[in-house]
Amino acid sequence: MAYDARTGPQEPQPRRTRPNDSKVNVLQLGNSSMSLGQSLDRRVFKSNEDAQRAVERVLRRAARRAG
Repeated sequence: MAYDARTGPQEPQPRRTRPNDSKVNVLQLGNSSMSLGQSLDRRVFKSNEDAQRAVERVLRRAARRAG
């Protein structure tokens, strides 16, 4: 907790979160309780192939981090 000599203890400021971009953020997925499938469901894909590619990309990235 931050402390200011003039006003006493300060409440922690909430972190500014960036607006959600269209990329699937693996770190966000890892830190949230939401499963990978649920978060991907929220995106709109033009085709099934796009969805499949996105899933594979995320899984590859997650595997790289874990390994």
